[in-house]
Amino acid sequence: MRALLPAVLVAGVLLLAGCGGGAAAPSGSESFAGTPLDGRSAPDFTLDDEEGTAVSLAGLRGSRVLLTFVYTHCPDVCPLIVRNLDEAARAVPGTRVVAVSVDAKGDTPAAVREFRSAHRLGAELSYLIGSSAELARVWRDYAVYAAASGGSLVDHSALTMLIDEDGKERVAYPPTFAPADVVHDLRQVAAR
Repeated sequence: MRALLPAVLVAGVLLLAGCGGGAAAPSGSESFAGTPLDGRSAPDFTLDDEEGTAVSLAGLRGSRVLLTFVYTHCPDVCPLIVRNLDEAARAVPGTRVVAVSVDAKGDTPAAVREFRSAHRLGAELSYLIGSSAELARVWRDYAVYAAASGGSLVDHSALTMLIDEDGKERVAYPPTFAPADVVHDLRQVAAR
């Protein structure tokens, strides 16, 4: 099994949705607002969006990718995360947002379409869904915890990371990040 992501290990920065975390000191000449990662290759995966179109992480090479794990019935932090990522992506051309579901049962194509509409999410965002087995493989590769906690609620890791144009993991963010911080980091990565 792939070594756990440094972002997950750094004091539980991204342990559960709603938990905070701080930024680590910058590495090298780059000064990131988020927590710098070691630049290892992000594990590839392919999942479908709500229209049934397959989207792969490898297929997004050449774009900066903001990857997160959320669900449509989340009552609090997930909508904030995707709106903030969508805002940051719109501010920096060449950026895509990939939201991977942590709720195979509740994140149906109809639920995703309603969520996208309710939060006015742009075309830069791909909301990916799948079966429990398909999603569990992605969760495992990114050390994401996801488990139903009653009703339509899901306890899950609030992992959000910036992946560069070469598919390398560059920066991780706590659930309470500011869009301006992500825009700063996107520009840092683009300037390299």
